[in-house]
Formats: sequence, structure tokens, C-alpha cells
Amino acid sequence: MRTEDVIEQLLQKFKIENSAQDFALYIIFATGEQRRLKKTDVPLLHRLLQGPSKDNARIFLMEKDAEEISSDVAQYINFHFSLLESILQRLNEEEKREIQRTITKFSTEKAIILKCLHSKRVGKTETAV
Repeated sequence: MRTEDVIEQLLQKFKIENSAQDFALYIIFATGEQRRLKKTDVPLLHRLLQGPSKDNARIFLMEKDAEEISSDVAQYINFHFSLLESILQRLNEEEKREIQRTITKFSTEKAIILKCLHSKRVGKTETAV
């Protein structure tokens, strides 16, 4: 059975009157990563690939517009709030340093180009006389 078929079966089983178009199947991993299954996927195959334990991953029927959570983001979900704040602070500081480094780099290049341009203008006016 494909994802579409499984959704239809679940809606019928639990007597949900909403349209199947409003729902999607999501595989949620123990890490917190949340990935939407495509209409053409085979949910049973995805479940079998995760092994017999429910601890690795589970499949849920959710609203279609639920936001997917990538593994990069999921790794931070179970951290304490204070740790997340300090990580965010370090990222902001790193971003500021990177912005400043980029501004400095382009300012230096701009100064070199302006100096070169100025010297060519001065050279043209001297040869024109």
C-alpha cells in the first residue's frame, strides 16, 4: 500500500470525515527529526527499515501542512533552554565576526580598485596635455 492508500484506510478506520488531502504520513525519528512521506512511498517499507523497536522511529498521521524538522535542527530539540540560548549567542557572535570580516575584505578591495581607477584618471589627464 502506498501512502495515499494508508491515509484513506486510517481515516475510514477511525471514522474521520475530513478529506484525505488534508493529511500526510510523517516518520518521526528518536532524534526528533520529522520527515513527510511522499504519496508514492510505501510506509510499511519505511517502518521495516527502522527495525522492530518503536524507539528508533514511528509513523504518524498528521495535518499535511505540518512543518518538517531536519536532522540538523532535530539534534537541538532535547537540549536545555539555557544551553540553546548559549548556542544561539555563540552563533550570533560568529555571524557578527563573519559580517565584519566580509565588510573589511570588500572595503579593502574597493579601496584598491578606487586607487587604481584614480591613478588611471590622473594618467589620462597628464597624457592629454
